[in-house]
Amino acid sequence: MFTKPNTGAQPTFRSNFPAADTAAVITVDADADHIHVLHWIHAGFDLAPLAAAKLNVTINAVEVWAVDIPANLANAGPHEFQFPDGLFGSNKNEAMVITLATGGAGKTGKINAKTT
Repeated sequence: MFTKPNTGAQPTFRSNFPAADTAAVITVDADADHIHVLHWIHAGFDLAPLAAAKLNVTINAVEVWAVDIPANLANAGPHEFQFPDGLFGSNKNEAMVITLATGGAGKTGKINAKTT
C-alpha cells in the first residue's frame, strides 16, 4: 500500500477539447522534482459514442487505470471519476498521460482533470 505523496505542488486543472474523430489527450510531463497525483477526471462526448471508448491513465508508459465508456450510452456524459487518495506513480520524473479514445465517426470527446 502506498501513502499519498506530499508533492508540495499546486493543483493544476487540465483540459483537452480536440476536433471530432480525434482522441482527447492530457499529458503531464515528467518532472524531476515531483510525483504527479491525479485527483479526478471528467470525460464525455458531444453525442453518445458509436463505439465503446476507452478512457485510460498511463504513468511512465504503463497503464495503471482504464474504463470503457459503452457504445450508444444514453448519457454521453460528462462522466466523473474520482481518486480520493490520488492516482500516482512510485517515483519522481514519471510522465502521466490521460487518454479518451474516439467515440466513433463525427463524435467529439472532451476531458478535464485535476492534478498536483
